[in-house]
Amino acid sequence: MNNKTKLSIAGAIIMVGVFISVSGATAQTSQMSVLPTCNSVTFNGYVTPNGNPTTVWFEWGTSTALGNQTNKQIFNSNSNFSQLVNGLAEDTTYYYRAMATNIEGNAVGQIVSFRTSTCTVPIPLPTVNISADQTNLQYNGSTVVRWNSNNATSCFGSNGSNGWSGNKSFSGSFTTGALTNGTTFSITCSNATGQVNDSVTISVAPQPVPLPTVNISADQTNLQYNGSTVVRWNSNNATSCFGSNGSNGWSGNKSFSGSFTTGALTNGTTFSITCSNATGQVNDSVTISVAPKPLNPPGVETRPPTVTTMTAY
Repeated sequence: MNNKTKLSIAGAIIMVGVFISVSGATAQTSQMSVLPTCNSVTFNGYVTPNGNPTTVWFEWGTSTALGNQTNKQIFNSNSNFSQLVNGLAEDTTYYYRAMATNIEGNAVGQIVSFRTSTCTVPIPLPTVNISADQTNLQYNGSTVVRWNSNNATSCFGSNGSNGWSGNKSFSGSFTTGALTNGTTFSITCSNATGQVNDSVTISVAPQPVPLPTVNISADQTNLQYNGSTVVRWNSNNATSCFGSNGSNGWSGNKSFSGSFTTGALTNGTTFSITCSNATGQVNDSVTISVAPKPLNPPGVETRPPTVTTMTAY
């Protein structure tokens, strides 16, 4: 029996050639090692059975003692063959060789080594959550926005108001200040893997209609008996006004501003007005004092007047 083994190495490609020659029959296996990953490697080979069924496989291990072998394959004609080996340890040196056998004998390749790389654990996407202490505010109301993130290398605020936009810490709180419109506060957090974002919307009630105002006054507030004056009033933000008390037809619906002549007053009289809108109502009043009816001087009797028709000449 005449056996011979040949090893050829070219550049970064490792080629193990095994030749078997028995009674004129020759079988060749060759094994090419691609760059291994951190936990696997694929062995590639080529077999020339030379008319004899030939079994090929690879032996491998963490030392030159090897100790492991791949599944065996049988070829009757010239063929490429390969075996994937998984479950290798990262950053570890391994040894392997190609093997072949047929009826003419066995061939054993030279032991060659390779080293697995270090597995890189992918950085998970960051997470971020943003919320507000209150999400429904009255007009000009304020609340606090709070956020936190994980696995982020940067965070950035957008939209919002009152200085929210810009670089943010990985967690924190922000006072919104007075809000007059519904406002969305957004935040985006990033790392080398990618970015995520979240937002919170704060609803703001419409600006309330202010309470109306009304003011009423009189040109004179102290009158003689049977005296008269003018009452004047004006209002703002009112949708209706109504007069009450008073005298001489004062009570009833009123315009939002105007004047009213009291007529002769014989008693102190209060003129009141109430103005309203959707928010509420206000009122005001003015009191006009009236002096008592004057008395006759002492000893003077008052009588009704008399009249006499004289004869014409």
